[in-house]
Amino acid sequence: MVARVFLGQAVHNTAGEVIGDIRDLVFDRSGRISTAVIGVGGYLGMGEKWVGVAFESLTYKTGDKGQRMISVALTKEALVKAPAFVATEKTMMDTAKDKASQLGHETADKAVELKDKPSRSTKTCGSPSRPSNKCLRRELAIGFAPSAVWYRTLKASFAQVAKRQDKRKNGLQSP
Repeated sequence: MVARVFLGQAVHNTAGEVIGDIRDLVFDRSGRISTAVIGVGGYLGMGEKWVGVAFESLTYKTGDKGQRMISVALTKEALVKAPAFVATEKTMMDTAKDKASQLGHETADKAVELKDKPSRSTKTCGSPSRPSNKCLRRELAIGFAPSAVWYRTLKASFAQVAKRQDKRKNGLQSP
């Protein structure tokens, strides 16, 4: 049986009421499932608390319509009062999220730093009214803040592309 069969499955109490759902599985050092992490409380995942329950305490049976039912001999109140589960290791996804968040913050900080920095585009590339795309790419790559002329030029270019795409959509111009 694969783990995805369990993840997201509703967990019932002995009276058949849904008390939560399986959010994660914890493996011991020998590779066996030791703990099922059950999400209880909250609404649509907001305010939900994760609680660890021994995997052996879960029972499995077939419901009235042939579906798998997972139950535990605990009440919802007992699970809500239980201590919250805290993971001791980060998953690859957690690590990737942390790295993406860090890069996003660094990028935002650099953008704030460069916002007021004068552009060197008029000194090194083209004229102030008609800068070249090659220079824009170079400036962005080395970290210079583009001037307002760059923004106007890019905005006009995007507007022209959008107009051409609209014409093509409406059948006014062949591709």
